[in-house]
This record gives sequence, structure tokens and C-alpha cells, in this order.
Amino acid sequence: MAFRGRRRERLGDSDPIDNNIIWATGTGFGSLGGTVERFDVRTRQAREVEIWPEVTVGAPAAAVKYRFNWTFPLAISPHDHNTIYAGSQHVHRTVNGGQSWRGDQSRPDHRRQDAAAEFRRPHAR
Repeated sequence: MAFRGRRRERLGDSDPIDNNIIWATGTGFGSLGGTVERFDVRTRQAREVEIWPEVTVGAPAAAVKYRFNWTFPLAISPHDHNTIYAGSQHVHRTVNGGQSWRGDQSRPDHRRQDAAAEFRRPHAR
């Protein structure tokens, strides 16, 4: 469990080797560059890293290299706890605990392929 202000909430997935390490997405910056947080419950220290550290505020979806959702998918490898996978329209992987990330562009774009949908506001009337 990680602490945000006075609230105690579960933010993400616990490291399978060390349950005091929690990995999370949607840490307050949402889709901006794919922010991932590594939180150590023992020390109460958090480290935020961006998978793609590029400012995308106000850019149209078509102009952004990687499009992350506010709470994008995150998975810890069951074989190596330092290997973390994260999803935008591609799959990203770190093998060094978040120090660096690689996007797998050899696989197809995982969005719906509906260009018009990228520009619709979900709650617009």
C-alpha cells in the first residue's frame, strides 16, 4: 500500500520478490509521457520515471509518438522482477527497474485503427 496525503490506497502491482516495492501508473500526470512510479513502502520514497519523456500537452493524438491512457496497463514479469511491461499503443519494457525503457514498434499499433475516434472527447455532448 502506498500513501497519498492522508489516504491509504493501493496504487499498483507489488514486486513478486519484494512486496515493499509497488509499481504504479496514473500517478498524477496521467498520459504525459507514460509516467510510472516505483514506491518503496519501507522508506516511503517514490521515484517517478517517464517511459517517453516528451511534453505532449495539447498535441493532437496523431502527432504523439506514444499515446498513454491515464492509467495504462503495467505488468511485472513473473520470471524477472526487474522486467516491467507497460502499454501505450505499443508495448514498452524495462529490464533495469525503470532506468530505461524500450518501445516495441515491430508489433502493430494496438489502437482501434479508427482515426476519427482519436479526436472525440469521451464525455462531449
